[in-house]
Amino acid sequence: MQKVVFYLLPTDSFSDINPDSLVKLQELKDMIIGNSDTLIIPNSFWSSDDGKSIFDHLTDSERQYFFQLTRYCGFDEVDVYQIDTEDYHNRLIKIDTSDDKEPNGIIHNKEELFADYQKSAFCLPSFLELYAWKKKCYPKLLFTKDSFGNHHNAFHSVAKSQYEKLYHQTVQCLTVLNNSSDELKKLSEGDRIRRLQASLPKISCSGKGSGETQSFNKDVFIYKRNSRIEVKISCIPHFKLIRDDSDYRIYFSWGHDKIKEKAIIIVKLGSHWIDAEDSAISKIVIDK
Repeated sequence: MQKVVFYLLPTDSFSDINPDSLVKLQELKDMIIGNSDTLIIPNSFWSSDDGKSIFDHLTDSERQYFFQLTRYCGFDEVDVYQIDTEDYHNRLIKIDTSDDKEPNGIIHNKEELFADYQKSAFCLPSFLELYAWKKKCYPKLLFTKDSFGNHHNAFHSVAKSQYEKLYHQTVQCLTVLNNSSDELKKLSEGDRIRRLQASLPKISCSGKGSGETQSFNKDVFIYKRNSRIEVKISCIPHFKLIRDDSDYRIYFSWGHDKIKEKAIIIVKLGSHWIDAEDSAISKIVIDK
């Protein structure tokens, strides 16, 4: 799985650090570590140009909090100003001490971190890697274990030029589904399709076609509180990738309350729905 290393930039002024800024840094760190990425604190972070330490500006309780905050972080003599941030594997974060943000891609809070993960998803080399990144980019969506194919590498047999288009459009579709999921919950099914179509004008989004006879139902299960819950979900809504008449689809379900209340479930990336194959039971993946 593609890993990202985050480097903590020295702050402009230790005196600007306050409890709120430390809480935001803790949230950033928890999200980074929770996503199995790495946070490096460089040696240059700990002292200012006048030789004073960060701890000279913190209260006893803030010092204790900061020590706890740095658990599970790495430490290095790296020159953070030489880090190649054009490579999405490297990112810079900074303690959020003011409302003025530098317009240079430095990450200050978990909202900016989440947006950066979604942007970086376009750079991943394969659907296999995208499946591994789904928790980082699409935490509001659920996925069946077979949604990207048995080996999590959807569309692997198509030509490279087609593969790249399919990948790019898939990231677009999943991003819109995730980021608009709260809004979609409030709409009727027809309005949901229209809302998605308006958000993705170059990608067709539709329900069941007039000539289609498949049931588009799938059996899924999940374990909750040591109990296996098994339900049938409808997977009629789908995106048609590249062209309206293409055989490249993303099928999804509006979800089932017994699994997770109104959570959209991604069910299949691949060809047209085939009842005999695609209705087969599959586990719903819950990333902790």
